Amino acid sequence: MIALIITIIVLLILAGVTLSTLTGQGSIIENAENVVSKYNNSIVKEQQLLNEIEKYFQNYLEEGNIETAEPEILESLDIANNPEEHFGGYVTNYITPSGDPNVQWRIFYADKSNVYLIADDYIHYDYCPAGAKETPVTKNSDYKLSFNNVYNDYAGGVSITDARVKKWIQKYLEVESSSTNSNIKAVAFMLDTNVWSAKYVNREYAEYAIGGPTLEMFIESYNKTHPEKILYCTANSKGYYVSWTEGENDYAVSELDVDESLYVIKDDTNTLGMWISSPSADENSDGYVVRVGYNGRLGRNNYYYSSQGIRPIVCLKPETQLEKISDTEYKIVI
Repeated sequence: MIALIITIIVLLILAGVTLSTLTGQGSIIENAENVVSKYNNSIVKEQQLLNEIEKYFQNYLEEGNIETAEPEILESLDIANNPEEHFGGYVTNYITPSGDPNVQWRIFYADKSNVYLIADDYIHYDYCPAGAKETPVTKNSDYKLSFNNVYNDYAGGVSITDARVKKWIQKYLEVESSSTNSNIKAVAFMLDTNVWSAKYVNREYAEYAIGGPTLEMFIESYNKTHPEKILYCTANSKGYYVSWTEGENDYAVSELDVDESLYVIKDDTNTLGMWISSPSADENSDGYVVRVGYNGRLGRNNYYYSSQGIRPIVCLKPETQLEKISDTEYKIVI
């Protein structure tokens, strides 16, 4: 009997301890409730954070503060209408079939139908085409090239037959279209789209190539990016005059912008300047072609044994579009 009573007392004691563990301060139930409460609180805070993030991005979208990923695609007219932004930009994916692989290509000019690219540096002699009769240019150095042999491959003004090119030497041809003097023969080589296109036209993107900008093209481009100081040109039966003042006829002008290598390469390591595909108006002798020097002087030079170099021009097809990659880089997309 006594043993039964002791057993009952022990069981009551154990029951009390268990109940205290489950329900007392720091009990299992209380701890479980605390864990559940903390979990619920974390869920609420996480949801509040997600709501704030969603609201933040929604505000940005509504206010137009998040840029879209749409590329900026430009047609020739877009470039022509904003020359100070686009002229000089590098077109990174224009590859020539057999022309100088070491030159890059920059936007030189654009009108409502075409974009024109120029080689960013002088081409090496090895990548200069021969004339219509396979006569090579004269190599005064790897980059200093002259025309005292190749000009004989051409008859003169009548050899400039491509209408796409003739519009860029129009002022001269209106005065004299049939001259046979040596300066226009040399220019005829520079404007021979057959020989230059064979070297520098990528048929997927371009229409034709020539040996360099004409004076009219050069002035059109330069004036678009330098509207504060305008260049002018006129022509006589020998070639072109240039001036800073409309109506004046000078053989040369100075003070072109030498800080923009699109027009003037002031590093004279390889050459002293660039040939311009136009005859000079020097009436005293034949053999003078327009050039722009490393010092910013736009004038004339005799093509015999000269120290000028060549930077070809490529005319892209009318449907060609450019994608702007950065402030200075573009790529052809069509």
